[in-house]
Amino acid sequence: MTPQKTHLASLETEICQVARTEGIGSIYERLMLKRFFEKLASTYHFNSVLEYQGLNITKGLDNLIFLNQGKKVTLYDKNIKSAKTNWPFTLKPQFASSSPKEKRFDLVWNFAVIQLQPQIVDRMIALSRKFILIFTPNVFNFGLPVHQLYHLLTRTSCRHAERGSIYLRTPWGIRQFARHKGIRLITAGFIDLPLLPDIGFSLAELKTRLGLKSSPKSTSSLSPQFTSKLKFLNTLEKLSLPPVIQFPFAHHIYLLGQVK
Repeated sequence: MTPQKTHLASLETEICQVARTEGIGSIYERLMLKRFFEKLASTYHFNSVLEYQGLNITKGLDNLIFLNQGKKVTLYDKNIKSAKTNWPFTLKPQFASSSPKEKRFDLVWNFAVIQLQPQIVDRMIALSRKFILIFTPNVFNFGLPVHQLYHLLTRTSCRHAERGSIYLRTPWGIRQFARHKGIRLITAGFIDLPLLPDIGFSLAELKTRLGLKSSPKSTSSLSPQFTSKLKFLNTLEKLSLPPVIQFPFAHHIYLLGQVK
């Protein structure tokens, strides 16, 4: 994508507009997933996609790039109603509240689910004809102490994605897990490396927990200042740093594998 001074490419602008109330960290994450999926689709051949669970986090929105490329997309979650009712894009996927029964998807993926429900990867394998893609939070991100402090201050137990198996939130853990499940590793690495810690909660959430008033988030159009902030956050990802340096900054780990 050709860099621009004040505007993002049209598809990315659409994503930013839809996610504008989520906060800059979440918007940045969605942009990185969009670019990742774009490269994925240009490197590997697949026509059908299934996002399997986790829609309470993603809302299914990250599949827009696949829909835009004409791929058949299905979203499955036991509680699919919210994602279906609030779907904001003109291009629409198939919505499923019961698990598909046939091995008919070229790519099956989910985001920040495996560390909470490792057993569902068996079902993902059963539904995939080619590829499995999983993302988990990076337990070594430098924002972890802040996240722990949040729960200490608010006296709450963690209900965020940054919980579950510590092992599956490490690069070596997710690789060994995939190998144990018979998934042939294609590639793995880090994604979502903004110059922000992954604190796992929003400032609005913190203020609510502490009984403080929170200013409503802006719903105005993206400003040049905002897009400039996004480009600044992208500094590390643009540098293509070696994994050993990416390690503490990455918010998420990914693994792409092929089913046997």
